[in-house]
Amino acid sequence: MPRPPASCSAAMRSRATRSPSSSSELRAGLLQHELAGRLRRLGRGGRRIRVARQGPDDREGNADRARHGAGALLQIDGFHGIAPCQIISFNREHPRPLALGQRRYLFASLVSYTHKRMTTRLPPLTTLRAFEAAARLGNFSRAAEEISVTHSAISHQVRALERSLGTALFHRNGRRVTLTDAGRHFADRVGSALREIGEAAYLIRRSDRDKNVLTITTLPSFAARWLLPRLGRFMERHPKIDVNLHTSLGLVDLERDGVDLAIRFGTGEWPGLEAVKFLDDELFPVASPRYNRGRLPARPAELAKFRLMRSDDEFWAPWFRAARVKIDEPHSLVFNDSALLLQAAVEGRGIALARRSIAEDDLRAGRLVRVFDISAPARGANYLAWPKGKLSPNAALLRDWLLQERDLRPS
Repeated sequence: MPRPPASCSAAMRSRATRSPSSSSELRAGLLQHELAGRLRRLGRGGRRIRVARQGPDDREGNADRARHGAGALLQIDGFHGIAPCQIISFNREHPRPLALGQRRYLFASLVSYTHKRMTTRLPPLTTLRAFEAAARLGNFSRAAEEISVTHSAISHQVRALERSLGTALFHRNGRRVTLTDAGRHFADRVGSALREIGEAAYLIRRSDRDKNVLTITTLPSFAARWLLPRLGRFMERHPKIDVNLHTSLGLVDLERDGVDLAIRFGTGEWPGLEAVKFLDDELFPVASPRYNRGRLPARPAELAKFRLMRSDDEFWAPWFRAARVKIDEPHSLVFNDSALLLQAAVEGRGIALARRSIAEDDLRAGRLVRVFDISAPARGANYLAWPKGKLSPNAALLRDWLLQERDLRPS
């Protein structure tokens, strides 16, 4: 490695004795040393590189005239922390000032190298993703739901990014957040960059070698209780299509994860997606016909005497209102997966509050029975969704087949 010039070494020695706040100056000195070594390597093969000292009033043109035959001196003071005393020059075997194009080439090499050094200081990508979602949605809770993390995780990621950048990106007023001026500017650039990355990933996933792969995503409960018993018929009809089934309790970013079609439960409104209603839904109590030796409650008011079960996103209160009984929300056995809830009911563990869409096959097979002929509306419906304007041919085949299957087997 080339030795640093005397002026640079002296500068580093003097800066090393200063307060800790001068560590950035020390790093700048080390960067100067590395740049000098890089430029010396550029000078191999007939060129000679040297690092010289520049006077405080020198400019590029003045240096050319004052040091004729010694090469052109580049004025780089204040450029990304490089001290004004450090300038770069070189000459050929027959010394003469460099032409403007040659000086620009050297300066471009310097800029490129310094830029590469700076790009290693990118903020953590997880913080950028959390910030972009929060900035776009204007709400930490909605951002947390979109990328399947907690509200606290979004808050911590945004604060970590703000510490990394050294500036506030949001104004915080209780639960309400708004972007600062710096935050708005940064959000535009980060959002654009992440969209470009997503589009590039989408194009790669849609390459010729993947044209016969169909990726779908849905809740584990819907996959287990409704989709899988039927999906085999689609695969028999389209044997050349490889189906990749992805299950998740959280919302999946369809473009980022290369998903062709999603079966989602909700309102049908998701940013960047097109959706068509697939199955309406409703809630009602179900139990195994063998539960409690077949002695099931005769009236809704008697439910309070039995072991009740539910999923973590559905409550008994709406059904109690529909049944016109005054029962407080019970301390139920709660499941985060509705498929496990129904399996517990099939095994006689209790009475479950079930959605029709995932209970209908068990009802038809006699593994479960409805306890009362009373239903409450669900909080949403089942939708087929795909990236806006990007419905692949295979996804269109599956969408149309699912709609036909729904009509053949009404819920």
